[in-house]
Amino acid sequence: MFFYSLPTEAKLDIFKCLNYEQLSSIKQTNLFFRDFINNFEGKLAREELFNFTIDFFKEISNNFNYEKIPYKYVRPEAGNFDFALFDEQHNELNEQIEEMWSNGQQKRIPLYLPDHGLLYNIVISLSIVYSNIEEHNIILELPTIIRNKKQMKIVYHYLNRLFNCSFVFADFGQFIFNPELIKLFFENATIPGKFYVINNWTHKIKNWMSKPTSTDGLLKFILDNLVRETFSNEEIMKKYRNILFLIIMRGDKFNEVGSLCDELTELYNFYFCLYSRGKKVLKCQWIAQKWWLILN
Repeated sequence: MFFYSLPTEAKLDIFKCLNYEQLSSIKQTNLFFRDFINNFEGKLAREELFNFTIDFFKEISNNFNYEKIPYKYVRPEAGNFDFALFDEQHNELNEQIEEMWSNGQQKRIPLYLPDHGLLYNIVISLSIVYSNIEEHNIILELPTIIRNKKQMKIVYHYLNRLFNCSFVFADFGQFIFNPELIKLFFENATIPGKFYVINNWTHKIKNWMSKPTSTDGLLKFILDNLVRETFSNEEIMKKYRNILFLIIMRGDKFNEVGSLCDELTELYNFYFCLYSRGKKVLKCQWIAQKWWLILN
């Protein structure tokens, strides 16, 4: 068996040539392939979903015609997640989680931000398109407020699955995941706590503008927990210059950042200063009387 004698790097290079469906089929052939692919899944092809949205179920059902497009409503139960949240190598993290609900403490951790409106039915809408024609939707209801370790397991399981996917479109204009919770779960994980998105739209901001710190949290989430090709927002480009400076400097994470504002002189001067020094930043162009930032 020539393949098994190859070094790990060579095996990994071969698997990188396969798409997600091919990897899924190979995983079912034997335990060696299953364990190998699981071990390197963060470096291999991801399952591609078409659309991702977090919103109130009422809003999502109003925006989509679920009478014509089939959908599955998933509300996971805690009894189906009987596993150790973290292995023995993460004793410190296990102890930290254990302390959250020790001595009768009523610890409450919001899954989503902003944390107002969490008593309503907030869900994750996922759409999958088969053969570019057939569309299926999954409505996933996770605990909006985490109150115990069992709910922690549910949230960890599904966040881990989402981080192993890629998305054609994603809208975080209404809610984002709690960045502190992501940091707790995935700060030292093999698979980083990041969403891989081709087109990220946050222009339909409803809750975020109600609190200045909320929009600040949105941009930090975009900076730390998203990997994508495009980012567009029409409402917050002027107000949050400091975080936008960091976004411009992250040339390894962004292909495009669109701005419909033509008055951000300070931001563009900062960009040109970095660009003239040979820093890897976003390429900047003047298109249709608006600035457009594009990765080289």
